[in-house]
Amino acid sequence: SEAYICKASVELAQKKYDDSLADSKKALELDAKWAPAFVVQAKVYNQQSNSDKAIAAATSALAIDPDFVDGLVERAYAYNDLNRPDEAQADLNKALKLAPDNAFAFQIRGYTDLQLNKFKDAVDDCTTAINLGAPDVSVWNTRGEAHAALRENDLAIADYTEAVSKDTTYEHAVRNRGLIYELQGKLDRALDDYNEAIRRNPEFREAYESRLKVCKLIEADDKG
Repeated sequence: SEAYICKASVELAQKKYDDSLADSKKALELDAKWAPAFVVQAKVYNQQSNSDKAIAAATSALAIDPDFVDGLVERAYAYNDLNRPDEAQADLNKALKLAPDNAFAFQIRGYTDLQLNKFKDAVDDCTTAINLGAPDVSVWNTRGEAHAALRENDLAIADYTEAVSKDTTYEHAVRNRGLIYELQGKLDRALDDYNEAIRRNPEFREAYESRLKVCKLIEADDKG
């Protein structure tokens, strides 16, 4: 079972999702109580945005080992995706009691805090995740959104800029920074960011909507 899980984990990292699922299933054929196999499946399903299956797989792992931290974290990730932040936070609170240095759990709880309008908690959790070396650039975007909700616009811009610089394909932080610039009346900067967000993702509908709005504001200023 362990050999199959090692192989499935490598395949997951390589985004060979079908192969990863197949090898995790082989591990379970050898040992139906092998919780790590269910967690690998949950990770695959989360990366495929199949949240219901991710929850089912993580729940199977937790039925075997209720204190399996990765199972709690993956289920919380899926709960967030389904807009079930209360359930996500319960899993993450337990996970962090068991593993207080888990950067990914802090990162996800920061996003959960944001969904629950606990903006100061979101800043604190994201900051802890960053200090622990959270690998996902979205943690900077989440903290930026929390700062923005607290009207700490300069701090929000700094976080969005960090996210933009760390990942040249990440479009959400670019648009979010543009929204702050727009609030500050820096319409040309906002337009530049909306254009950049669209360049990064030509199917980013919200960025097109933001661009249209700011273009109308710029046109109105020119006429005025």
